[in-house]
Amino acid sequence: MADAAPVTALPPPSGENNSGELIRSLAAVGCLSLVFMILRFFCKMRYAKGFGVDDAILALGFACLIASIVLECISTQYGMGMHIWEIVDFAALAVANKYLFVGEFFGIIGIAFAKTSFCLTLLRLAVKPWHRILIWTCAVTINLFMWPCAITFFVGCVPLAKKFDPSVPGTCVDNEPIVHFAVFAGVWSAMTDFILAIFPWFLVWNLQMRRVERFGVCICMSIGVLSGIFAIIKSASLIPSLEDYTYKSTPLLIWSSTELGIVIMASSIPFLRLFYKELRTMTSSGFSRGKSAYAKSSDYNMKNMSGFNKMDNSHSASGSKNRTHVETTKDLDDSSDKSILAVDVRDGHRIVRTDEVTVERTLATKDLEGQPHAY
Repeated sequence: MADAAPVTALPPPSGENNSGELIRSLAAVGCLSLVFMILRFFCKMRYAKGFGVDDAILALGFACLIASIVLECISTQYGMGMHIWEIVDFAALAVANKYLFVGEFFGIIGIAFAKTSFCLTLLRLAVKPWHRILIWTCAVTINLFMWPCAITFFVGCVPLAKKFDPSVPGTCVDNEPIVHFAVFAGVWSAMTDFILAIFPWFLVWNLQMRRVERFGVCICMSIGVLSGIFAIIKSASLIPSLEDYTYKSTPLLIWSSTELGIVIMASSIPFLRLFYKELRTMTSSGFSRGKSAYAKSSDYNMKNMSGFNKMDNSHSASGSKNRTHVETTKDLDDSSDKSILAVDVRDGHRIVRTDEVTVERTLATKDLEGQPHAY
């Protein structure tokens, strides 16, 4: 972003102020991200019984999002959202710049944290060397470009106070190379979003899951493509916002926070799968019975997580017996996120144990719930 500098040719005051739009948009992004983060951690505690490094890094990204939202909203109290020529108190403008620049710093490194977390989640599902190489490339390069881009808010002027207050005596370097680097970093961020959005289709599509569930998981993990779209819009609006930046930067701040929020949501949605299945089971069979069935079901017990069960029931003509064929794929890695997605990958190959069980049931014998009692 350009150094804070007053505009020399001042149009007449218009009274326009988009600070309200900025606050409402940032609040919406923050609230939605909070909901998805809570659901993610709830599911990890309920089904995986623990957290991983990717969870900790995503939590840092969420903390950065909240910090950026709070600081940018505070900056509106000192003139952010108004036309720069309508801000007559340059001391207030300097304070607005401080809150704004620090807020943008947290917003940018939050993007680095969130995308690194998503990369680590994908690495747990990667089975081929080129998968890992490409995912690591995305993780390393996004940090390589985002961190310097964030630091530029605090370099380039001597003394540093001149970065926030143009009236302070001192010197500043040419800001054009910094702006071009910021645009490049934004474009690269969008490219990594598109790459990471495509990857789930390679990693999940051939797993032993029902086609509709595979499709659903892939779609959920590919929502990050929206983050790439927002990153492109943000990069395109960067240079036009340099003039009259206190007013024209509002869309830039909204797109930047939305990009980070979408990454957080996209990283959380895949872990909600079992929660959705549990709710569906409880709804279809009644709350009390559904909860009891859930507690006993290996589909939802992470200690006996078995992926997907396939049952084929055939009743005899006399109605005396019901023979059930059960084919079960056993997941061998309960503690990882692969268990939540019904995936197990070791040494580049999926490990599956298949059990065939024949169950004899007498239709005349009923249990307490009126169902055939199994022997």
